[in-house]
Amino acid sequence: MNLSIHVASPKAGMTLLGPMIQNGNISEIQALIVLMLGSMFMLPVYAIKSLMPNYASVFGMRLGLSLVVVSTGINVLVRLLVLLFLLMATG
Repeated sequence: MNLSIHVASPKAGMTLLGPMIQNGNISEIQALIVLMLGSMFMLPVYAIKSLMPNYASVFGMRLGLSLVVVSTGINVLVRLLVLLFLLMATG
């Protein structure tokens, strides 16, 4: 449930994780995993909504789109690596 909330609204997702950690429903590592998954799903939406108009206006449509695709791909890859590290850390 929290993953879908985080994708829709990162602030709401993070706000809900605090009480869940304090109540012992999830661990800190599990909360980080949920945040990483949520940010990976949210990132392409953010790129289309926010980055694409800015990059297209500055660099033109073709180069702007290429820059957004490359930067979003790198961001997703880095978050995936961190997620894999967190999953390995949990055993």
